[in-house]
Amino acid sequence: MIVGLAAAPLAVLLWLALRRRPTAPVGNVGALAPDLRRRLFVDPACHLQDLTLTEVIALGDDVLVGYKGGHGSWFTGDPDDRRKSHVMEGLHDVAGQLFLPDLVRDTDAMVLLHRWRDQGARLISVVPRDGGVVVLADRRRRTTVVAAFRGSPGSGEFP
Repeated sequence: MIVGLAAAPLAVLLWLALRRRPTAPVGNVGALAPDLRRRLFVDPACHLQDLTLTEVIALGDDVLVGYKGGHGSWFTGDPDDRRKSHVMEGLHDVAGQLFLPDLVRDTDAMVLLHRWRDQGARLISVVPRDGGVVVLADRRRRTTVVAAFRGSPGSGEFP
């Protein structure tokens, strides 16, 4: 009994030291509203799950990432009016590209995108409702990249 009581504090210390903590998001984190950080994956406008990155291409200050194998929902352009988009539901085994503005100068974000591509990590991509951002995340390793859409309230590009 005494040995059990003596081991309890050690077990708690080990648990605190070894538990997985979420890492801080990288990218344009300033574009996230404080309350949005806690609910990025709750009721998003659209999301793709289980996608893997195939390409990471720098385009000036922006990044274009190719992906494959996702399922879920995502934006698509309206063929009648290119300025409009809507969400397509029920997508399976999709492939495409995600545009991530202003990430090239963020070394942590670029390293993480390349690591995910090289490791074939299974990712989720999310656009939160009214968030003005696109989020790529490896939920298993608890790593996240955030990119703000140009002209979103938190991007600094509104007049």
